[in-house]
Amino acid sequence: MEQNTDERKIEEILAPNGTKGFLNRFIFGIIYGLAVIIPGISGAAISIIFKLYDNLLYSVSNLFKKFKICFIYLLPILLGFCIGFIVGFFAIQKLLEVLPFSLILLFAGLMIGSFPIVLKEIKGNKRNIKNTSLFLAGLLIPSLILIFTVILNFSTLQNDAQGIIDNVDDATRYFGDFPFWMFLAAIPIGMVMGVTQVVPGLSASAFLMMIGWFSPIMDSIHFDYIKNNPKIILLLLILVIGFVAGFFLTSKLIDFAINKNRITTYQVIVGLSLGSILTMFLNPDIFTIYLSWYYNGIVGTRGIVDIALAVPLLIGGVILAYVLVRFEMKKTAEN
Repeated sequence: MEQNTDERKIEEILAPNGTKGFLNRFIFGIIYGLAVIIPGISGAAISIIFKLYDNLLYSVSNLFKKFKICFIYLLPILLGFCIGFIVGFFAIQKLLEVLPFSLILLFAGLMIGSFPIVLKEIKGNKRNIKNTSLFLAGLLIPSLILIFTVILNFSTLQNDAQGIIDNVDDATRYFGDFPFWMFLAAIPIGMVMGVTQVVPGLSASAFLMMIGWFSPIMDSIHFDYIKNNPKIILLLLILVIGFVAGFFLTSKLIDFAINKNRITTYQVIVGLSLGSILTMFLNPDIFTIYLSWYYNGIVGTRGIVDIALAVPLLIGGVILAYVLVRFEMKKTAEN
């Protein structure tokens, strides 16, 4: 009996099933884990560079339907992901305490430099009303979320700006006594984080920055804070559950949408990606830094160094990401 399309596609997914394929997916998993925690790096874009995007999307969306073979394919990615995520989390946590402004600009540079890999998907598309409208819709979504967040939390951001000088951690200022609405909000927030790992050009951490949750979450992962605020464990657990749900549901949706109409789907994705880049320069975390400069000036040698490194790191991030993207494009063209 002739194999159906799904069975043939599964065989393609499992093609690199030797030691080399296992190590390749393990290394990808480490970088993918870093991509989740580092704003400016899209996990989906990394999977495109590794040429694993379509296979990863298919194996995740069919995990329960074809559990054994899909799980075997995903296992090294999962192992690497855990390592990359943990290492990246604690590294970023420490660096944000020292160089918050320049580090955020590095993240922005990485997003700018990797944008061409998403943009190339709509190269040559007709510039008609439909495609332009879809692109603008994608562009407006992160922009509107950012504007709404900044306006709604402007007074809190002002207090946060003073809090930077007072050495009050962001977790204490933001989460407070953990009102019930935060636990409800964690569900859709976690799901959107999962979405960012499927849609190329988007970043989970960049989204958290956009809504003002990034710094509070980073500051909350300390023994003393967890000991005094055990409710943070429940909040983080809800985020993880939402993340997994969003990842699996979106994998199925994007897989269907790309197969149905790749051009239309990527018009929206490119708009979302560009909108996310713009929000890196005015998200609540960096806006708090701007306000701190306005109210308090640049404080100490650390503040001067932070500003001095900002532009070089921005340019370095653009160059690094662009070199990787060009390498991927060249390799794809040769094949």
